[in-house]
Amino acid sequence: MSPHTKEQFDIFMSQLKETNTTLGFYCDFEKIRDNVESISIKLNQLNYLIGQADMDAAIRRLWNENKNVFSTPIKEGVVVIKEDSTMKQLQHFCEVCKECCITALQIFIHRDEGHYGVPGDAATWKPNLHAHII
Repeated sequence: MSPHTKEQFDIFMSQLKETNTTLGFYCDFEKIRDNVESISIKLNQLNYLIGQADMDAAIRRLWNENKNVFSTPIKEGVVVIKEDSTMKQLQHFCEVCKECCITALQIFIHRDEGHYGVPGDAATWKPNLHAHII
């Protein structure tokens, strides 16, 4: 796949329509800001889990430090996985979370997303291995 030409770009740009609709039409940013502000301390504490080598121990440490951190109304989490990660490992992760009053309803493993370092060159494919847990 070759990069787009200037002519293709110009055609694309010529088909766009002007609008006075801003992102504020689609999102209530004030409400979002208020909601995020009300849980920002908990979200920052949950960031502690990012990159932890022993996730079980990290969740337990966080739970022992502040049980309320897990009361944050988060609907979905994304977990970075390895190429050989299994559904069984993710289910175990969810069982550990359940001990902290977090109940996972669904797990979706994504091994099909990523990007090419060089568009169209399969040798430069960089996968974005992750799982969504709801």
